[in-house]
Amino acid sequence: MAPQALGMVLNLNVCDIFFGEKLGTRFAVLAHDDANMLRLLAEQLGQNEIWVHLDKSVDMAKYLESAGGLMPENMHFVSRRVNVRWGGYSVVQAMRACAVEAMASAEKDDHIVFISGHCYPIRPVEQLLAYLESAPNVQHVRAYRLTDYPRWHTDRYARSHWFDLRLPRFTAASMRRIVRNAVKYLSFALPRKRTGLDVVAGSQWMALTKECLQEAFEALDTKEYRIFRNSFAPDEMAIQTFIFNSRWANATSMKGIEEISNDDISSIPNFHFLRPGLSGLATQDDVNSAFARGSFFIRKIDSSNIANTIKSIIALTI
Repeated sequence: MAPQALGMVLNLNVCDIFFGEKLGTRFAVLAHDDANMLRLLAEQLGQNEIWVHLDKSVDMAKYLESAGGLMPENMHFVSRRVNVRWGGYSVVQAMRACAVEAMASAEKDDHIVFISGHCYPIRPVEQLLAYLESAPNVQHVRAYRLTDYPRWHTDRYARSHWFDLRLPRFTAASMRRIVRNAVKYLSFALPRKRTGLDVVAGSQWMALTKECLQEAFEALDTKEYRIFRNSFAPDEMAIQTFIFNSRWANATSMKGIEEISNDDISSIPNFHFLRPGLSGLATQDDVNSAFARGSFFIRKIDSSNIANTIKSIIALTI
């Protein structure tokens, strides 16, 4: 990247770059903590509309106060908030709640870009916008077929996992895990669920058009897609499976389901650099790898290591 791009990385105003015309791309952000990280992320997304789903368990007033009330004017917090449980269908519900409000004023071919509050751009965001504009009807989502792998992969949807199991609020986290696992393994005595769908998995951090998302959400309300309601990490399966079982399959970035050498979603990212195993905070080596691959975003970053990330980006742009 040329040295003059440095300023765009750290203080990008997309509207200025595109002659004051606001583009149709909207960012749908899932957040649950670290308000300062969310603020730093938003500062890099220019003047495009940013819609944030803040986990319902978080006190909104305290959250905003922790960031000094400095959120940008183009950021909107969605009104319908979901109590999100890791691995549960509640993640899909949060994505939907965020996208529905983001799409309200969008055109049918405008892209909704899903990111988390722990993502950070490592290239000027106007490059991502130009990339999306260059392929206006492409759905930026990749996936692999779960039946190509051992049985436990299909157990993700053929068995019930109970991540969204509701227990009294005062129940300790350790007890929640014990109860959930007990219910889960008892339910494994039931027959496996069957489906005629070609079930796939891929990263939830996608860029999809309004028209595609509307059809996906309609499908998720049908009986055929209820199989994902109690599955393991349906945010990586439900919308993706609809797309690759629909007319949109040939409109995806790779024009169909891919074969991969392993079962790690990090090997088929859409526009992120994803750490293998999808866990832990990004390191200096991760930033270097992300830059080399031409990724637009890296995750996971938080306000405790954002300074090191920015320092790495500066070093790579000089």
